[in-house]
Amino acid sequence: MKGIAIGLSNNSREILKRLKKTEFVKDIYIAGSSKEDGKENELIKVQKPREILLKKWPKIDLIIFIGSIAASIRIINPFLTSKDQDPGVIVIDNKCSKIVPLIGLHQSNTQNISCQIANLLGGEIIETHNSNDQSLLNLDAFGNQWGWKRSGKINDWSKLVIKHAKNEEIFCKQLSGNSLWKTSESAEIINQIDKKETEKPDSTFHVSIFENHGTTWHPPVLWIGIGCERNTSKDLIANSLNHLLESGNLSQQSIAGFATINIKKR
Repeated sequence: MKGIAIGLSNNSREILKRLKKTEFVKDIYIAGSSKEDGKENELIKVQKPREILLKKWPKIDLIIFIGSIAASIRIINPFLTSKDQDPGVIVIDNKCSKIVPLIGLHQSNTQNISCQIANLLGGEIIETHNSNDQSLLNLDAFGNQWGWKRSGKINDWSKLVIKHAKNEEIFCKQLSGNSLWKTSESAEIINQIDKKETEKPDSTFHVSIFENHGTTWHPPVLWIGIGCERNTSKDLIANSLNHLLESGNLSQQSIAGFATINIKKR
């Protein structure tokens, strides 16, 4: 986890120092004017927030602001692209009484980190998203906690999430991977369909190793065995692997690892 914390006023210095000791914050900053850029005081860098994000945004997983929500939103607004690519964002007030996870509630593990911050600083977590209010399964994010990879168009996943929030029927066809998630309370309202049943494409997501479905979670369950003669080129191995996957309609995202033999007996 590569994270930074930015205090929007000098009152946030003590909170920044405590966050610096956590495993999820690497660098800490105080928002300053252009005249103060580059200064350091007690290991806290002073820099304009925009300049910080211009450099850090593509590389980090988490941003914690200490200050107002309105100011934080104005700062990050020009950098936002999509929830799959943006870092998680958490806002803490100067008194540590409120902790608000704004962005990346599940993709960036922001929700869990908010809980850790609440335990550290003693604040209250403020959540407003549907999954928390209605105990809904986070269709487009729950697989991350299982180490699964997601495929399919973002718009198609968004449509599923919206239907789920409206209490419309959602179906799941799982062909591989751990099915323990189905025992959770939030998964009880998901309709499970087997391999032979006809599905409703606009209301169904899949859990499988195959590539031919639109909205799919891919568990890492494929182990690829590679055996070849010495000095075989990388291109030949890569082309053979791609041919194998394509012929079996298998997803690269379901690959757990590769296996081979280092030394053969003669």
